[in-house]
Amino acid sequence: MSAGIGKGAQQSIAERLDDAPPTLPPFMRLPLEMRRKIYQYLLKAVLYIVLSPMRTQLGWEIHGKSRFCKYRYERGRLRSPLFPAILGVNHQIHIEATDVLYGENFFMLHYDAGVRNGQPLRAKLPNYFDKIKNVWVSTEDMSDLVADDFPQSLQTMRLFSSMNVTHKRHVCHGFQLVAALRRAGLQMIEFDEQYKSLGEFKPLLVCLMNKGEKEVYRRLKQSGVEKPGTLTREMANLHLG
Repeated sequence: MSAGIGKGAQQSIAERLDDAPPTLPPFMRLPLEMRRKIYQYLLKAVLYIVLSPMRTQLGWEIHGKSRFCKYRYERGRLRSPLFPAILGVNHQIHIEATDVLYGENFFMLHYDAGVRNGQPLRAKLPNYFDKIKNVWVSTEDMSDLVADDFPQSLQTMRLFSSMNVTHKRHVCHGFQLVAALRRAGLQMIEFDEQYKSLGEFKPLLVCLMNKGEKEVYRRLKQSGVEKPGTLTREMANLHLG
């Protein structure tokens, strides 16, 4: 690690180690910002962590011929291994490292057979689900999720689409869901369009996040759309940004 640290920084770290109580182990005598960099190296995923993956047998048999399935698999291969064992070293490290693992990573929320059978997504990570701050979700899965399926600490949502056509029900339900999440504290939406364009959905959500629901409804009414339940692919041509 010393190769990437300047001489002045090394001296500063050494001084802080000298000032720390001698009873502390060497790692805990490091400044918090240095410990946090170590946690990030051990616990940050390159792309995302799949919280609720498709069951291999059922999911791959159904979607195995999908180009998107292959695309997501190839992107998943870019993920580096994580080392969560560090959370078990002691109580203080657990608290500090947990903040990195669940606060800085993106978690892909996938609507799978377990959710259909009444098992909420938070049941897959019951003690830490609400610490998650960033999620990655498809517009298609959004149509089957409700606000309670998302973490209470949610700050950023990254959206992508796996289909050539965004169906009307995806746009309608997605708008209502994001509006509810925004009221609950969602601060930012990012768009992942490397596989498919989000088309009509993107300007709608940009306007929602920047201007609020009332402004979206006002502009929709001016465009001849009375309510979200009647949204169509014409949204792509509405200048809502």
